[in-house]
Amino acid sequence: MEEFALELEDGELGDRLHEAIRGRGGFQRFQRLLDDEPDAQGAWRIQSEQRRLGRARQWLAGHDCRPALRGIDLPIDDAD
Repeated sequence: MEEFALELEDGELGDRLHEAIRGRGGFQRFQRLLDDEPDAQGAWRIQSEQRRLGRARQWLAGHDCRPALRGIDLPIDDAD
C-alpha cells in the first residue's frame, strides 16, 4: 500500500493514502479513501493482483514447481 501511495501521479491523493496507512486500522482507512477514487481504486486492484501473482510464482519457483502442459499440442521434431 505504501509503494502504491508513493507512486501515484496524484500526489495529493498519494499523500492522503500514505498517511491513512499509519497505525492501527490503516487498511480500512486506505480502502475508504479509494472508495471515493474509482480510477485509483482500479489501479490499486491491478497492482495488488500483480503483486499477489508475483509472490505465488516466486513461491512455486522456489519449490521447483513447473506448470503442466496439458492440452497443449507441441510440435514434434522429426529430425531425430
